[in-house]
Amino acid sequence: MKKYDVVVVGAGISGLLAALTLSKHGKKVLVLEKRQYIGGNCNSYMVDGYQVDTGVHAITHLIEGPLKRLMDN
Repeated sequence: MKKYDVVVVGAGISGLLAALTLSKHGKKVLVLEKRQYIGGNCNSYMVDGYQVDTGVHAITHLIEGPLKRLMDN
């Protein structure tokens, strides 16, 4: 049986960023997702030949702040 330091339930944006951050700090991480794809509500699908995007459409405060620091690291 494999052993992990952390199990992240859900492969949406928050789960993936948490797993990435933990793995960068030396933790062995398992990510579990119930769907057939990752990204959570940030996804796209086709309707009558048109792509429909769901989820986050704008990320603000990237000049300074915790999200920028997380993405930079």
